[in-house]
Amino acid sequence: MEMGVLAALAFLLLWLILGKAGGLLGINNTRPVQTIVVAVIGLLLTFAALAAVQIYLPDFNNPPYRLWVLIGVPVAVGLVLVAPLMCLLQKATYFSAVATWALSVAGAICVVLLGGAAFDSFASGSQNAEKGKAHRQEIEQIEQ
Repeated sequence: MEMGVLAALAFLLLWLILGKAGGLLGINNTRPVQTIVVAVIGLLLTFAALAAVQIYLPDFNNPPYRLWVLIGVPVAVGLVLVAPLMCLLQKATYFSAVATWALSVAGAICVVLLGGAAFDSFASGSQNAEKGKAHRQEIEQIEQ
């Protein structure tokens, strides 16, 4: 459930930033339907490229390269595939498309990282509460 909530929040923020930042950076066609189409296709292309690297280049799945793959592939996809797609669908300039996509992805990453940290802190807090309850019961048994 937590992953679904984080994914939905991240997509919602990505969509909102694509629309608002795109409008502020001079992209004319930032209607909701067009930004949803760009967001969905951009994310699908990014995930497909990450999966293709994992399948066809398994040597890059080792720990020394994994971080570079997780950073480099989305950047390359954003520069090579998503920005030209935004230029076609939304009649944007290339640099405004790159800047808008980078801002949107950065916002989505922040939501995922901060949301994951919040879920982890709630989980550890509930575990500490259970430990405290068990410790209190032990003390009450000793006193009796």
